[in-house]
Amino acid sequence: MKVGLGIAILVVAQYRAYREVWRELRSERERKTKLTVFAEPGAGLYVETPLGAANSLGFYLELNLGVQNDGPQNSVIRRFDLEIEETNSRYEDIRPSRRNYVQTRAGQQQMRNLWISDQPGVIVVPAHDVRAGILAFYVQGDHGLSGQVHCKLRLEDADGVSVEHVFVTPVVG
Repeated sequence: MKVGLGIAILVVAQYRAYREVWRELRSERERKTKLTVFAEPGAGLYVETPLGAANSLGFYLELNLGVQNDGPQNSVIRRFDLEIEETNSRYEDIRPSRRNYVQTRAGQQQMRNLWISDQPGVIVVPAHDVRAGILAFYVQGDHGLSGQVHCKLRLEDADGVSVEHVFVTPVVG
């Protein structure tokens, strides 16, 4: 009797453990996109300051990155969340913006234009492919940033798959 009960408990425990593993594998296979973000050199946070002013107007964050999609379907990324750890500031569903130059205390900075996407606000990463380039954001207001900052970027695609990466970015101006 005790041996039979022990075997029954063992069988039920194994069934539950393997059922959980099977569910995880199944949900992984059903996932249409699988995203990875990696940083590339050249990121910068430019504090915009008008000539002769003490306070800044805002900052322009230029991130050089690559987005890789290892899934079987194209990934259409339309949601961008940004967090600046040093100021504990969060910007949810922020729209990327493009600028040709930014006026800093050190002078006018010419911005590069190797955009990650031709369409502002949307990144399309084909299945089993990579998109690389510049993703930039502008945030208004005086934030008192200097030195270097840790910027956490979270991307979410149309299928609800999200990925995040922390960029260590020097502050210019």
